[in-house]
Amino acid sequence: MPSWSIHLKIAKELNNKYNLEPNSFLFGSVLPDTNEDWGYKRFDSHYYGTKVFPECPGENMIDIDKFLDEYKDHLDNPLVIGYYVHLLTDNYFNEYVYYNKWVQNNYEIIGARTLDGKIIPEKDDFRIKSSLKHGDFELYGKYLYDNHEVEVPSDSNEIIKNIGCLKNNFLSREEVEKRVKFLNTEFKGYNPFKEMSDYKLMTKEEIDGVLSGCIEYIDKELDKLINNKGDNYEGRVLK
Repeated sequence: MPSWSIHLKIAKELNNKYNLEPNSFLFGSVLPDTNEDWGYKRFDSHYYGTKVFPECPGENMIDIDKFLDEYKDHLDNPLVIGYYVHLLTDNYFNEYVYYNKWVQNNYEIIGARTLDGKIIPEKDDFRIKSSLKHGDFELYGKYLYDNHEVEVPSDSNEIIKNIGCLKNNFLSREEVEKRVKFLNTEFKGYNPFKEMSDYKLMTKEEIDGVLSGCIEYIDKELDKLINNKGDNYEGRVLK
């Protein structure tokens, strides 16, 4: 999945058009990446289910339809809309990587192809391909942060007004305040435990293109959602 900087950059660009309450919308764009002490697993908060990418059955899709159904009464809430944007972003970026970077043999993922043309084999005990994907996204996220392309939420009170609608009550006032404080202090655009010196699977220019395509795609989905222009999700995002 993309780094927080990528999520926050996408939310910032979209909100230039939709002008939603910024603290809630930005916070929602990183909300599904739950902390361990929240008592709610990321797998569940991301609505992963039994659906798989059609041409990459080794990878599960996020069930956007299930999310929209569960939050159908709260789709005017900027926190929920930010949450929705996060899920769409994850599916878009993951689909691009799965179809363009994973090496398959009869629909079985056997490794990842690096920028130098090498194939890093997949091993059951160590998902090295995922670490390469996340490493690229963290490095790109640091670039966005350093170039002041990232906006973070600053007002916890605005966010707390909107958390009551979240399913399973997995977010508390204290957790909101803790994350907002982190984003405004310790957060420097990347996870230091995943820092890499250079890109492994994708070039910066390639990620630039994926980012632009993702923003364009989600803009269309938000237009449908916010302006009630019909179905909100059509499944495949690239083809």
